[in-house]
Amino acid sequence: MAMATASEGLVIAHIGLDDLRRATLRLTRCADVACADPRTVTLAEMRGRSAGRHARPLAVAVDRLDRPVVAYLDTETGAISVVSCDSAACQNPEVRRPLGPVLDRDVERARDLVGVDLALDRQGRPVLAYRHFRTGAAMLLTCASRECERGTETRLTEPGWRRPYPGLTLDGRGNPLVATYDIAARTLVLVACDDIVCRERSTLPLAEVEQDFGHLDIAMGVDGRPWIAWTGVAPGELQPPGAEDEASLQIIACAHQRCRPGD
Repeated sequence: MAMATASEGLVIAHIGLDDLRRATLRLTRCADVACADPRTVTLAEMRGRSAGRHARPLAVAVDRLDRPVVAYLDTETGAISVVSCDSAACQNPEVRRPLGPVLDRDVERARDLVGVDLALDRQGRPVLAYRHFRTGAAMLLTCASRECERGTETRLTEPGWRRPYPGLTLDGRGNPLVATYDIAARTLVLVACDDIVCRERSTLPLAEVEQDFGHLDIAMGVDGRPWIAWTGVAPGELQPPGAEDEASLQIIACAHQRCRPGD
């Protein structure tokens, strides 16, 4: 399940699975948080299977005209589909698959790590961040159109099997900010892109990681500064007796728009 706010209420993308490895992708619109009168439409029938407990196979965003866009990751093959709506009601959704299947014999081990995140640029075109299905690298896909028939793929990190899916937001200039991990350095990092496809970028270390690489997310605050939430154990963190191996929620609030002075 994934959720986004609209000008009036909420938009929720969700999946129904059957026993034949088919996934029904649906969109529900609520007028308010009580959601007393939900309106649900079927977007598409996809290939799919039950994801890992911590996987994030869905992401949704809404453009300035209240039209939803949904990204769906097939957690069996690694293919990514984008569903774009021509109106707020989404009666005529268009489905494109900018990334085809990636087959890997070790796919079962990654089912808790895979996921996709989604943002829309100023023209309403999707920008996706995801974990590469085979290598574990943090990836960016910048769509050439709102329908996302094709796009520019950029690798943001080195491969790393233990890396979970990245988090994505856009800065005040409309360029991607991606939260992920440097596996070799055992560090939480922010990849700050200097253009929409991230050809030029800076990788900023944010925090050392003591144990496993926990799941994370990033969001832009009302003050225009990014906030990163991640689960892990920070160096020197004191934990209650018996909970030494348990991760806790960590929050980082950046002092600057791109987490570095001068930006």
